[in-house]
Amino acid sequence: MKPNNNTIVRNILALGLVTGLMVVGLPTMALGEVGGGNPGDGLPGGELDDATPAEEALLELYPEIEASSEITGEALIDGAVVDPAGEPLEDVVVTLEAWPQGSNVKDIAIGEAIPVSIVAKALTDENGEFELKLEDTGVLDEYADSGSVEFQVVTHAEDGEHAQGFSGLIDDSGDTVVLLDSTLEGPIETEIEEPAAVTDLLAEEEALNPKFCAWVKIGTYAKRDATITQIYSTASYVNTDFSYSKDQATTVGIGVNVGTSAVQFKASGTASVKTGSTVTFNTKKGVHSTGYRMSARYYKAQKYCYSTSLARGRGEPPTKYKEYRAMPIDLTGGWSVALSVSAPATKANNCDTFERVVTADRGSSVTWTNGIAFKDAIGTDLSTKISFSKGIKVTFTSPTGKRYKVCGTTNYPQSGNPGLYVARPYP
Repeated sequence: MKPNNNTIVRNILALGLVTGLMVVGLPTMALGEVGGGNPGDGLPGGELDDATPAEEALLELYPEIEASSEITGEALIDGAVVDPAGEPLEDVVVTLEAWPQGSNVKDIAIGEAIPVSIVAKALTDENGEFELKLEDTGVLDEYADSGSVEFQVVTHAEDGEHAQGFSGLIDDSGDTVVLLDSTLEGPIETEIEEPAAVTDLLAEEEALNPKFCAWVKIGTYAKRDATITQIYSTASYVNTDFSYSKDQATTVGIGVNVGTSAVQFKASGTASVKTGSTVTFNTKKGVHSTGYRMSARYYKAQKYCYSTSLARGRGEPPTKYKEYRAMPIDLTGGWSVALSVSAPATKANNCDTFERVVTADRGSSVTWTNGIAFKDAIGTDLSTKISFSKGIKVTFTSPTGKRYKVCGTTNYPQSGNPGLYVARPYP
């Protein structure tokens, strides 16, 4: 079912007026002026001494958000923006968005707005680098799940908003909010053709002022098979058990589409999703190569803007942007499949010896770049990755007490990054 334009307008307005959230862009105000602050007072909406035109324009763009350059303290995230030749791009606007947990979007109806907030803004410097800083204003409280928040770093380009998502465990006890841990596997570097000038972005905002913008849930995707992990045994006398407990998190990829066909996404960043039930898989006895699967549920979001000015208040539809997100909701089900491949090779130093029972419950597994089969729907597959824990664990058992080895493909079993587990005969 396609969302109705009138319904979308009502839902965007309701989200802002009822909750008071900033809905992707300007704060959700009712027919009021956006801005504030006096020239030279250093407050959002004001001016700064010796500021460049781009820096002055940034103050007025999303004026309720303080520019990161004006905040002292540690950055929450940093990165760089480059052109296709790898050259740094200066004065590119980069913002940080907080998105709700997938489980909180599950019950949002098609056509309803998703509460997304911009929480930080910055410009890249002459080296193309940026830092995004956020003082603790309480805005992240409603997005946090056990201290973890779903973020998207958004780079504003001529062709639209390029986003990279990540899930971050935050600490807001200091002067600024910082990351204790995240699903990022490297620095954030975004490649764009041409940046959107901050003055042009500001002019676009003012042309529709006052306005409400939102990401709208426009559909859901059929359940997708998701690879959780693979486990192997070449020992005929060893049993293997794998379990995944309720509310444990798996890192999965997100899809981003900027200004192209609604089915041509690219994988860009990750988010964390959970399952609502505990799953214990069948015991595998002896030699086996087994893949463990769950179903991933995703929703599709599109960006809409609606102006409340008289010029656009005469029944005109909201502005639809050719910008989409494919975002995860949760994981459901759980089953195992026999793989047609042999156990991977492991180094001798990556093995430990045991004689009856061992439970592997720490360390990260591998990233499956095509862990979720999605290419038929959005043009690309998405990734999956788990970390073994008390709630996601594999247990090897030798019923007779005969010794065996457990090996990791990237490190020894009790390290922080064992990779995949392989049980082998001793010696």
